[in-house]
Amino acid sequence: CIEPFPLAFSVEVPAFMLLSGYFFSSKLPFLDFLKKKGRTLLIPFVVFYIFSYFIYYLFMWLYPPMSNMTAASGVLDCFSQRQYFNGPLWFLPCLFWSQVYMYGVEKYFPNVAVRGIIVGALGTLGFLLGKYGLFLPLSADIALSLLPYLYCGILLRKYDLFNRINIWTTIIAILVTAVLCYHGGLVSQPSLNFWPSNLPMTWLVYIATIYGITICCKYLGGVSCFAI
Repeated sequence: CIEPFPLAFSVEVPAFMLLSGYFFSSKLPFLDFLKKKGRTLLIPFVVFYIFSYFIYYLFMWLYPPMSNMTAASGVLDCFSQRQYFNGPLWFLPCLFWSQVYMYGVEKYFPNVAVRGIIVGALGTLGFLLGKYGLFLPLSADIALSLLPYLYCGILLRKYDLFNRINIWTTIIAILVTAVLCYHGGLVSQPSLNFWPSNLPMTWLVYIATIYGITICCKYLGGVSCFAI
């Protein structure tokens, strides 16, 4: 259980999303892109989702109190709530939607600055959906709120931003992040689209986690070793 370390729980999903952006490509035609993402993300989701519920109902039949371990109630939960029995599976459709959104942004908005504004607006929309409890099926709302991380992963690779980080900006970023963490400002739960209650703090979450992940990748060699 990682609950004693809430910041780790807040950062792991953005880190995966940022890495996905680092390797993102929109060069394929849209239908081919959909087929590829459907084959690599949606089909595994459906297979493991159905298999997980089969196992869930089997164990629930063998041990009825197990039904209290999750808020999941049926195989159609992916269309009605954010919690499934096999919780980590939410990330597969979320990644699918985020890459579809990003494909549209890259195709229709060639200017980098305009893309940033559009991605920021979509991320804010995702935050508002989470704040007011508005749900979109198959993690489509969570994908909106995580889109800024995907886009920053794209920028990291495109502009080789690792080489623009120096020791002084690193120290400042660590100090600012430590202060925010101390006051609880960075605690979030991306899998449930739960972020700090106000938009400025949420964008501090975006900036601090993006910079923190980038620093780790630069100094620990996490991403640069995969660069093409």
